[in-house]
Amino acid sequence: DLDQLEYYCEKLYTTDDPVVRTQAEKACASLCDRRDCPSVCQLLLQRSTSCYAQLIASTALTKYISNRDAVIPLTTRLEIRDYVLNFLASRSDLEKFVQQALVTLVCRLTKTGWFDFLENNEGFRDILTCASKFIESGQSSAVLVGVQLLNNLVSEMNQNAESDMTRIIFLQRKLSASFRDCLLLPIFRLSLNLLREADKNIQSLDFSNVNQVISEFVSSRIVVITMTCLMQYAFSRDRELKSLMQLRCSRPPPELTIAQRH
Repeated sequence: DLDQLEYYCEKLYTTDDPVVRTQAEKACASLCDRRDCPSVCQLLLQRSTSCYAQLIASTALTKYISNRDAVIPLTTRLEIRDYVLNFLASRSDLEKFVQQALVTLVCRLTKTGWFDFLENNEGFRDILTCASKFIESGQSSAVLVGVQLLNNLVSEMNQNAESDMTRIIFLQRKLSASFRDCLLLPIFRLSLNLLREADKNIQSLDFSNVNQVISEFVSSRIVVITMTCLMQYAFSRDRELKSLMQLRCSRPPPELTIAQRH
């Protein structure tokens, strides 16, 4: 029952009753294991006015799509991504922690589906276009979401999320290199352009104006994106060089010819 689930989501963070808390923990923890998790979570996001229910729905979806043992069709994952992006675009009044949880969900979907494609469809690799739409809207709250998407994306694509170390090394290097070659430079260029725009407006900044204060905060996040892009590029290149050196050192030396021996 959706109303009962929403009740438990609220009580998980607000109740002092240990019995109710235990029931709430059980109900919320099992949400990501349900086969109807996507539809239930979308209903929670759509219908609930509780920020706690929205947070639980966001984190449950993130756990659901991060489960390597779950077989989730690409079309379903894209539908979840598009729904969350539309939800973020239409709800500028979200609590910051809910907004951040939804941004994390979008970035995790992008990461786990990076190598998945549909015919005549970029799949999840159009994330820069999606983030740019938020930024180009000109609304402070939407620009902030777009910047958060890019900031989280650059970090997410270079984080290990597997428990198998062998799988981590192989997949993460492959993923990082592909992301670097496809999107890291365009994101870096976009962040530089945004910084130039922010620099033009900094002299007229009015800290009594809420929108301008938000713009200043956005500028600080853009700086983070720019620096993160540079660091991730350097780290990925360093990893590649180390891998090449290890490969070269692991090869046996060539056998000497008779002439070389003498």
